[in-house]
Amino acid sequence: MAVRDLSVHLASYEKKMEKLRRLVGGMLDSVINTVIVCGPSGIGKTYTINNILQARSESDTAPIRFKTITGKITARSFFDHLVENSTFDCVTFFDDADFIFRDPVCIGLLREASEKYGQRIINYRTAKNKGDDCVTFDGKIIVSTNLRIGSSPHLNAVKDRFHILNVEVTFLEKLAKIQEIATLNTHGYLGQKISVDANREILTFLFEHQHRIGEDKLSLRMFCKAQELYVAMPDSWRDYVEDMLLTPRLKGP
Repeated sequence: MAVRDLSVHLASYEKKMEKLRRLVGGMLDSVINTVIVCGPSGIGKTYTINNILQARSESDTAPIRFKTITGKITARSFFDHLVENSTFDCVTFFDDADFIFRDPVCIGLLREASEKYGQRIINYRTAKNKGDDCVTFDGKIIVSTNLRIGSSPHLNAVKDRFHILNVEVTFLEKLAKIQEIATLNTHGYLGQKISVDANREILTFLFEHQHRIGEDKLSLRMFCKAQELYVAMPDSWRDYVEDMLLTPRLKGP
């Protein structure tokens, strides 16, 4: 496999991830209460944020306690997680949390938890529950979502309370990062144990079939899935990648 010169695109990708790292790292020691990270899935948002939080939780100076909640949960569960992590040293990371911005109760809780002035009190209010459940909230919140929050009209009244970072990664930037993982990281991405030669074999296969991937579907997560299939079924992984990750071939008349 001939390695492509994608160094310019890799540098651009790393610049965007460094901006994310600096924002999340900066909030831990500042007055910022809530950070919302927007961007398509599979570009490295979760991996980057979790690494920062894990490192800080192991720090000798001012360590934090953090919890990651992934995917959709109920408004009541959202409230309960905030209550459980309401002290000043807690960070709650809601990953892949589009649901928050589609639920008026969750939006209200996020607004209350993100207040910039005075004491922050979060109240659980619904048609059946008029707000008897309330607690002082001194923690911090990170939300990762695939939605474009900055362009959502129904959030105009509350989004000025959040720090919103939109992370947009181009097809070539994703390809550059995947190529770096394949050629330099002997353990693959996200700790997947796999050889460099195997990574290159997977990358070559994806390059050969990139017309069946599409710009919107290529992601770091796709490469991870291909790695897993390679490890699980070394003799037939290509067939599984074709069936499970690639767009089906067009059939003739």
